[in-house]
Amino acid sequence: MKTVVSELVRVKNIIYLAALLVMAGCNENNRNTDSGAGSLNADPQSAADTLQSAGTDGADTRVTGTGDTLITYKREQTKEHELADLSRRTVTKYFANRDSDTLSVGTARLAVPSGSMNGPRVLSITPLRKSELAQLPAGMVNVTGHCGAKVSDNDTIAGYRFLPHGNHFSHHMASITMPYDSTLIPKGYTAADIHTYYYDEKNHQWTMLRHVSTDSILATVTAQTSHFTDVINGIIKVPESPETSNYVPTGISDLKAADPSAGIHQIEAPSANQNGTASLSYPFETPGGRGGISAGAGLQYSSEGGSSFVGFGWSLPIQSIDIETRWGVPRFDSEQESESYLLAGRQLNDRQYRKDGSQAREADKRFYPMVESDFSKIIRKGDSPKNYYWEVTGKDGTVYSYGGHDGQVSDETTLFDDNGNRIRWALDRITDVHGNFAAFHYTKSGNNLYPSRYTWTGFGGEEGLYSIEFTIDTEDKERNDVVRNGRLGIMQTDRALLRKVTVKNDGQQLRAYKPHYEAGPFGKTLLKSIDQLDSKDQFVATQSFDYYNDVEKGMF
Repeated sequence: MKTVVSELVRVKNIIYLAALLVMAGCNENNRNTDSGAGSLNADPQSAADTLQSAGTDGADTRVTGTGDTLITYKREQTKEHELADLSRRTVTKYFANRDSDTLSVGTARLAVPSGSMNGPRVLSITPLRKSELAQLPAGMVNVTGHCGAKVSDNDTIAGYRFLPHGNHFSHHMASITMPYDSTLIPKGYTAADIHTYYYDEKNHQWTMLRHVSTDSILATVTAQTSHFTDVINGIIKVPESPETSNYVPTGISDLKAADPSAGIHQIEAPSANQNGTASLSYPFETPGGRGGISAGAGLQYSSEGGSSFVGFGWSLPIQSIDIETRWGVPRFDSEQESESYLLAGRQLNDRQYRKDGSQAREADKRFYPMVESDFSKIIRKGDSPKNYYWEVTGKDGTVYSYGGHDGQVSDETTLFDDNGNRIRWALDRITDVHGNFAAFHYTKSGNNLYPSRYTWTGFGGEEGLYSIEFTIDTEDKERNDVVRNGRLGIMQTDRALLRKVTVKNDGQQLRAYKPHYEAGPFGKTLLKSIDQLDSKDQFVATQSFDYYNDVEKGMF
């Protein structure tokens, strides 16, 4: 009788041991699909509480005890099928942080050293399909192995998700061992080229983990990590491989063919506008300024334009504030407001010619455009026509100073009559909120202002190193279409011609533009062509302009 009982006890122990081995094997091979189980080594009640708090989207977790091992079963009660499917594949385990511990799914393994975390935590591993991974960059090949298991009948494992996301190993780094599939290794590469990558969700890119070792017998790669996210094994092909040239931005295939016209300014054909005129522009190429502050310049053409120092129909615009003269010559009353103003051709309010009464002059008076568009703050500084200058502050805080700056009116950037009354205020300085500024200098001839030199990237008391300089012949003998104007109360005579524009950096020429002129019908000076010169003043290219002669060919 005792012999029979002993045999029954031995058989019972064998069956019990076999059951434990079967459960361990299920855990090592991604668990039975119906149970979705994982093992927990902890106090049953504390582990149950931890797992219940880690439940996702209403999934119920049932904890059953079998000695010292706890197995969790998650029922698919989530609202979304995909989330339920992820929960089914997830293997979880409670890490007490007192001792070293591991969590495995097949040959995919997480090893956590003792005391590496700030406290106990439930960690998990979820096998992922290829469609559940972030897109790989061109040239990267995913060689993650499936560890002998499948996500479904049609999909194999393409990566693993270690949860929860974030940094958890503040004291010692954890080790991640990932299987690789040797059949996925590209031709010309070996297992030694495989590295483990994690997906950086902040920068949206795959980043390499610190490599530890490669086991070619077990077909695994081990790396170290300090936080959890999606992880794969991959190979980045080197530039020498023809099929990876798209991945390398410096690859030969990415080099564009030589363009003979590179660096040569192209001019669009004149286009009509709502005013019924034909127009085009020819900007001078200049380097960009710090903080977006620059002093660009260029030529403008309009079919209704007149004679100027750059040819008939052409102009080199100067930003300025002017006195409106459509209603007569300014009177400059010393006590009462008597002038109306234009900002870059736009009417400002307080039009004196529309008022019956008088208005006393006031210091630092604010003006508004008749048609508001920029919402700038326009202030006329000073208290009399002899010391007026302007400050226009944009919405971004950039200050445009006209006719002076820093509390001082400038004779260089203003025109004034014989009595010292200011009649034109040219752009003097542009200053951003950080103190970067562009400065504008002019030359005077015949009571006109002509651009002389613009500089930018200035700061503090020093002007910038970038500059654009204008060579102007103020007493040109070839020009026959001299323009005279007396609308501002003084005689203005324009007999100048622009001869050269030079772009410099720290005094050294970067490029230059040289205009050429010819005489047209009735002695009008026409801009014939513009030569582009390089840093050594050598010819690079030219643009020519032809004009329709309506005197010889008629209007139609």
